[in-house]
Amino acid sequence: MKKQMHANSITIAEANHDLLVNGILNSITNAFFSVDFEYRYTGYNELHVRRMKELYNVDVKLGDKLSDYQTLQIDWLKAKSFIDKALAGETFTEYVYLGYSGSKQLYSEVSHSPILNRKNEVIGVSIFSKDVTERKAIEDALKASELKYRGLVDNSPNAIAIYCDEKVVFVNNACFKLIGATTRNELIDKQVLDFIHPEFKELAASRMKEASINHKVLPLINERLIKLDGSYVDVGVKSIPIEFDGKHAVQLIIHDLTELRQAEEKIRETEILFSQAFNASPAAMSIANQKNGSYIAVNESFLLIAELHREDVIGKTPEELNLIDKDTRQKLKAQLIENGILTDVEVQAKSASGKPLVLMFSVQITELAGERCILSTMQDITERKKIEQALRESEEKFKKAFMTSPDCLNINRLDNGTYVLANEGFTKILGYTENEIIGRTSLEMNIWLNPAERDNWIKILFEDRKVDNFVTQFRTKTGELIYALVSAAIIELDGIPHVLSLTRDITKQKLVENSLRSSEEKYRSLFENNTSVMLLINPETAEIVDANPTACEFYGWTYDEICTKKITDINILPSDEIFNVMKDAKLKGRKHFHFVHRKANGELRDIEAFSTPIKDGDKNFLFTIIHDITSRVRAQKALNESEEKFKKAFTTSPDSVSINRLEDGVYVSVNDGFTRIMGYDRDEILGQSSIDKNVWVDANDRKKMVNEVKEKGFIENLVAQFRTKSGKLVYGMMSASIIELDGVKHVLNITRDIDKLKQAEKALQESEEKLSTLFSSMTEMVAMHELVFDEDGNVINYQITDCNNAYCQIFGIKKEDVIGKLATEFYHCESAPYLELYSKVGITGESYEFNTFYAPAGRHFLISAVSTKKNCFSTIASDITDIQRIQELITDKNKELENYLYVASHDLRSPLINIQGFSQRLQKQSEDIKAILADSKSESEKKAEIDKITNEGMPKTVDFILSNVSKMDTLIKSLLQISRSGRLMLNVNKIDMNQLINKIIAAHNYQITELSAQVIIQNLDYCYGDENQLNQLFSNIIDNALKYHDPNRLLKIEISSEVQYKKVRYAISDTGIGISSHSFEKIWDVFYRVDAKSSQVGEGIGLSIAKRIASKHNGKIWVESVEGKGSTFFIELQKQDFLEL
Repeated sequence: MKKQMHANSITIAEANHDLLVNGILNSITNAFFSVDFEYRYTGYNELHVRRMKELYNVDVKLGDKLSDYQTLQIDWLKAKSFIDKALAGETFTEYVYLGYSGSKQLYSEVSHSPILNRKNEVIGVSIFSKDVTERKAIEDALKASELKYRGLVDNSPNAIAIYCDEKVVFVNNACFKLIGATTRNELIDKQVLDFIHPEFKELAASRMKEASINHKVLPLINERLIKLDGSYVDVGVKSIPIEFDGKHAVQLIIHDLTELRQAEEKIRETEILFSQAFNASPAAMSIANQKNGSYIAVNESFLLIAELHREDVIGKTPEELNLIDKDTRQKLKAQLIENGILTDVEVQAKSASGKPLVLMFSVQITELAGERCILSTMQDITERKKIEQALRESEEKFKKAFMTSPDCLNINRLDNGTYVLANEGFTKILGYTENEIIGRTSLEMNIWLNPAERDNWIKILFEDRKVDNFVTQFRTKTGELIYALVSAAIIELDGIPHVLSLTRDITKQKLVENSLRSSEEKYRSLFENNTSVMLLINPETAEIVDANPTACEFYGWTYDEICTKKITDINILPSDEIFNVMKDAKLKGRKHFHFVHRKANGELRDIEAFSTPIKDGDKNFLFTIIHDITSRVRAQKALNESEEKFKKAFTTSPDSVSINRLEDGVYVSVNDGFTRIMGYDRDEILGQSSIDKNVWVDANDRKKMVNEVKEKGFIENLVAQFRTKSGKLVYGMMSASIIELDGVKHVLNITRDIDKLKQAEKALQESEEKLSTLFSSMTEMVAMHELVFDEDGNVINYQITDCNNAYCQIFGIKKEDVIGKLATEFYHCESAPYLELYSKVGITGESYEFNTFYAPAGRHFLISAVSTKKNCFSTIASDITDIQRIQELITDKNKELENYLYVASHDLRSPLINIQGFSQRLQKQSEDIKAILADSKSESEKKAEIDKITNEGMPKTVDFILSNVSKMDTLIKSLLQISRSGRLMLNVNKIDMNQLINKIIAAHNYQITELSAQVIIQNLDYCYGDENQLNQLFSNIIDNALKYHDPNRLLKIEISSEVQYKKVRYAISDTGIGISSHSFEKIWDVFYRVDAKSSQVGEGIGLSIAKRIASKHNGKIWVESVEGKGSTFFIELQKQDFLEL
């Protein structure tokens, strides 16, 4: 750099400093010292001396070199470079780190300036040191804060953007990724509105203007952005005014709502799925309101069992349906209250038609959409109970048959041969009672005549597991020998092998044959009439050799058809597996199987089969009893799927879910949401309690939760603060209920992190308060509505959901009288007003503005309709009735003024022209007289000619002039009368119209009597107005009715009234000559006469005055008429007090 001769350079003589310079240097607040070309001290102030001593424990002296202080904690080379730079003639300032003073780091702002002698030669350097430690700390903190904020903003999960003058000046990582950019530079300097969806541009522009100009924080709203690839993304946007690079800017915090929308859609799909499952469930299901017991929903199976239609059930209570008797209902209710749940309870019931039913109930209390509900599942087990009863009866029959059989039946243990049971036939044939043989063997009692035969019989039994028709001799108790036909089989009783033996006394063959035939018929009857499916199958060929009627009915084949089938045609297992199963049933004694069978119609059913090998002569068969268990299998499958869903929901729920022992609060299970929100690993929390980990910020919240769960079995939406592992306090909303795991009571806790929600709630509450205040205080009528659809999705009405004070005041109603009302109900009309227009606004979101006259209220409104959300809209109505009325009044006045000008230019000009013409004629007649007098004719001739003019011509001329003057006078008087009627101030009072009309009729009594007219006056409603002017108005109408009567028929005048909202409409009907339609508008003009040639010619001002009077009363008058039949004049006046416009 070139040498700079700095303005404040200090010139110091090479000699010693004088006292004046020392005084100045010691008085300044900055440390000072100076050196020469050899870096020797040539000067310093006291502050510098103290600073060197304080920082480096050095005593500086004049003449010492800086290089002498090698122990200084400074960079000597750097300091030397600064001094050399100043010695070269430069003036500059640098920040220098000085070192520590105690525990504090010191920084200084050091200014170097060359020292000049009188010749402007550099002889040294002056150095001023200013302490900037505090400023440096502030700057460092500011930089750290800025870096921290920048890091937080850049790494925020929410998209953040800043715009200035409607252009993007900053975006964080999440923002440019949300828009689909690869770098943030792709968005910088772009117009903000370029990224806004067209439907939201107007709203976004309005908010940008409000945030930028008014510097207002704008609450979160939903918008839609356009990504760089042209796709859309739904977002929530909050606007915050800030300073950015010294300029006013707006920061946008953008929340990606994609996952929220997907979650909402998933919830809707789940609701549909569960609704379909509910309605399609084969089990009868119902949902009832716990508070009043009324049914909310039932499925088709319920209606089928109850033999009812849905409309017969919904809204009714079990008491009203009376399917279950009162005592049983009360008993079930008490059990439900005590246990909180009912499982598989059998109940006797009846259908709506009175059919007896046996139902199996399962009931539990649950919560649906925030309401406590009773969820009931019931199965019609009437048929199953019948089957069970039949089986019990069958078992009784078999037992009875066993005990009472004439044959000798006994059961012995296979391992030692002891008797365990014997029937009466045993006693009858062998003579031993049951007590004499139980626990003993046949060998001990010497029953077998030939023990060797017994050994052979046992051998066959062990080999074949049965013995058929073994002939031998037995010895009875008396010693008598009998021939016996013995059959036996190995059976299992309570898992222990036994031998069932049947011994028939064949001494009397005839008796044996008869007994055999009877037994066969009995067993055949049991087979044929059994309600269980029974098949007889050849295990060698798989052929079905016999089937009972129940089997035919179940499978859907006739007896002949089913007997042509093989079990392999029905069972869906491969044939080789089926033969293996039959082999097991035949040889290994396996009896119980689970298969899937195909019916004749192709339907697959889960069945439970019980097979027993039997023998018919030398042929082996399998006797199989089949039960349909499809419903039970499906129920089990649904249960398994439900458990799997719960497990998955527990594990993956974003909320904190934990299970704690009720007794001591120890955690036994937590999900990923718990570890994420609370910060604990599972190993750290399992086996510990919330007290051990000090989780609850307020111990009273935990106490409340525990007490309420123990008392009611559950708690809902408890808001409390919890302490995470890091010590951070978070708000959570907890719901908990008692569950049982392996017979031990536990508490299932579900806690949602609502920190952000609490902040949003606060912001929303503040926003709602502002909006509510604005909404209530608006002078315009504001109402909120929701569209109502029919079953086909067509808009048929809309419901009023809210309104402001102005709305209530204008309509004269209370808020509670309108909220929730349908439009047709509130406005008293068949079709909702402006339904088509409002439907378009609510469905498409497009706004609309229009003027309208609402007849029931008699008011003109400027209505703005805007959509608040899908299928909802708001109306903002400004009452422009007075403005409209003034405009109409101005129009009428202009028209009236035109009419007056017409009268002045035509009706008044016409007689003036006549007067002018006849005046000229009179002038000519005068000149004629003068000419006659100047004539030389005789006096008698002159007199005769003058008399003719004065007696005939001039009087006629004067009469014509006077007639036109009278006509002009009449016109002018009429105009004055009309003018006065417009200038008179109204004296408004409540008018008894019955009294007023009777007074008017009395005034016209002579005319009415002369015409024999009939006058009918209904009971008239009161109104407000000026009695004198209303007297004139109604008098003019009634006078016209009398004046323009039809001479060919009786005149009938009828006067009535009708209240129209805040107005009264009076009707005066007559049977006069009527008015042609082309005169309906003209009759109100001044001096207009419908038939100027009629003998009943009026002045043509009566109706004009009537209209002016109606208008001054903020009312109106009009006519409906049929020429030749009569007219009806309608006068609409105010029902309440008013001010004249």
